[in-house]
Amino acid sequence: DIIAEAEEDIKVALADSLKQQRAFERRLYNSHKRLFEKYQVLMEVCSELADKHRTEVYDAVGNDNLFNLLVRLHARVLRNGAEIGALARAGYGTGVLARWRAMHEVHVTLAFLRDYGDKAARAYYDYGAISSYKALDDYQTYSSQLGIIPFSQDEVDAMKRDRDRVVKKYGSLMNEDYGWARWLSDGSIKTFRQLEAAADFGHYRPYYRYASLGIHSEWRSLTSGEEAEALYGDDPV
Repeated sequence: DIIAEAEEDIKVALADSLKQQRAFERRLYNSHKRLFEKYQVLMEVCSELADKHRTEVYDAVGNDNLFNLLVRLHARVLRNGAEIGALARAGYGTGVLARWRAMHEVHVTLAFLRDYGDKAARAYYDYGAISSYKALDDYQTYSSQLGIIPFSQDEVDAMKRDRDRVVKKYGSLMNEDYGWARWLSDGSIKTFRQLEAAADFGHYRPYYRYASLGIHSEWRSLTSGEEAEALYGDDPV
């Protein structure tokens, strides 16, 4: 009986919460309808232009490594854009900035690779073997604690061979973080900030840092929004 009553209370509370959220979203949309509609039109135009450009270029270049990579990255940008729209309509401004940050990172990567051409695409593809092997180390280390099945030794050995093959092909620079960018730049690009500058997007750094506040837990990020309101028990909705 106690469990049944608790479940019923939860259902009532959930229904009330969803009702409040939907009402808030309607008010927000009506208040900023013109901006929301313009953003949606922009997204539709970007998507249609991407489809048209992809078809035209593919007919001209065929199965080109760089083209295929740029198309995939641009698809990620469009998905980020759709997520931004959804979060904005739901009233999550900090989430919007976080997704813009992700979009910016993809855009910087896309622009950098585009400028370096086919060899950049090949290096980026090949770096996947190194990235996977780096992730494997954490996965294996904490698999028991997380209750997940570790990779077998044969699988680990196969991934190590793939990593070693890439390092042998490109050199030790490729085995570092942003190894593909380090290799392409002869070691001068070691961080995203440097990649950003090389792609001529360094002037977005203030926006990038501001958007990062909602992701990281430094004090400044806790002085406004839901985090500050939580101290006083205010309802953010």
